[in-house]
Amino acid sequence: MVFVDEGAPDPATTGRLEPVDDDEIAAMLTHAARHGGGGDRLDSLTSLAGMEPKVALARTPDGWARVRGGAPSTHILKLSRPETSPTRDLIDTEAAALDLARRVGLTGVEARIERFGELRAIVVERYDRVAEAGAVRRVHQEDLAQALGLSTADPDRKFQRGRALPSYAAAAGVLTDGGATPDPLLRLATFTVLIGNTDAHAKNHSFVRHADGARVELAPAYDVSMHEHTGVSSGLLALDVAGRRAIAEVTVDDLVAVGASWGLTPARARRVVTQTVEATAAALADVERSVHPGVSEKAWAQVERRVEQLGT
Repeated sequence: MVFVDEGAPDPATTGRLEPVDDDEIAAMLTHAARHGGGGDRLDSLTSLAGMEPKVALARTPDGWARVRGGAPSTHILKLSRPETSPTRDLIDTEAAALDLARRVGLTGVEARIERFGELRAIVVERYDRVAEAGAVRRVHQEDLAQALGLSTADPDRKFQRGRALPSYAAAAGVLTDGGATPDPLLRLATFTVLIGNTDAHAKNHSFVRHADGARVELAPAYDVSMHEHTGVSSGLLALDVAGRRAIAEVTVDDLVAVGASWGLTPARARRVVTQTVEATAAALADVERSVHPGVSEKAWAQVERRVEQLGT
């Protein structure tokens, strides 16, 4: 959805695309890195607004294009962190985590690592775009902060940090109020713990609204990554699970209790959690790790340990 002034033309009719080459994309990413506000936080795993240098582009049959005049983008390009950073593998583990999420059935989002000049970036397909009749259409989505009316002008408001909001319970409420079941949210919460994703905050959970404006469904998983293996991870969840903030302390029983608090029967909640753990274990066995050379054995091993822990 795009808001325009009353009487203004529909961006779908005025938007235009400007072709760009790899060097121009590299320049755009460099500019984003200089002006994105990351500064000395690039070694941190606490997500802050504007911290990740990124640009939005459209992929056409002829290559990449800059979007102008309200034209919809189709992909997000996020710059790799510096080689000297302890979190330099963040885009690599994001691509790997999305690979696992696709195998588990949590997303259809495709992601890959590409080079633009001397720069490395992850290229992520937007889930909120649909190609039809030779054009790209936006899909109405809103993230959890928007759904709850939370202002994230203070970036810390994306995180629960012991507060009532945002929370998984509130996210489940958005789903049930919109006529959906919270099962997919419980699967995503379980996967978040399994891969060691401590950045699953309110801006990284979204909902797709149907044309009637009332019915909703959980959006595909996006912006997921592995964090626990780094030496700078806080080890704290962005959203609490059964009152627990430390990701290492979360158990299957905690996840089951969370699902039950949303209205699922304990048996159904346990089935959802158990199936997600088993599906993630199978995905770990099946994923072609050579496709993700930037992901260390330490990162893979941490996910394996967490899967084993919750699978026993």
